[in-house]
Amino acid sequence: MTKSQFEKAITNKEDLSPYLRFYPVKRGDFFFVPAGSIHAIGKGVTLAEVQQSSGITYRVWDWNRLEKNGQPRQLDVAKALDVLNFEENSNRSEFFRYMANSFQKTNLDFIIHPDFHVSLIKLNSDEKFNFEILENKNYAVLNLSGECDLSLNHQKTYLQKYHSLLINPGLQGPMEIHAMKETILLVVR
Repeated sequence: MTKSQFEKAITNKEDLSPYLRFYPVKRGDFFFVPAGSIHAIGKGVTLAEVQQSSGITYRVWDWNRLEKNGQPRQLDVAKALDVLNFEENSNRSEFFRYMANSFQKTNLDFIIHPDFHVSLIKLNSDEKFNFEILENKNYAVLNLSGECDLSLNHQKTYLQKYHSLLINPGLQGPMEIHAMKETILLVVR
């Protein structure tokens, strides 16, 4: 679809669903959504979304839904059209680095980007994992499944399922993760 075709469809308040690709998702699926990609989260989906700090989100289409006051939500169509990627290859699973069943893997790097690194760490019960916290970086550890203790600089933190730990720049040293039972962690650094 071209930019002008898309703009016309929005202006005419068409259902844009036929122009979008839908990916049925299941536990453990991974997508990398580059800037300029239209994306939405489907009903009933719980996910961990890692974002760069751009502070900008443009709403280009809202399924023609209305707010409680009967008015449509504000759209940013002109701004969105300026930044959307209309290249044909940008709407394929390979472009989004789609990976199914990532929770079946032991440890993997989802994304190594100049600005951030996203990894999955899977530990068996009573298993330990160590990595180095660097002073000049932010870190986030999100527990997707299980429970574990994290130790850094003689401070211990218990992390249960769906809890997270944020580590601000300034802290450094080895972090030890000790799984109490099978645990799956998402680490962003």
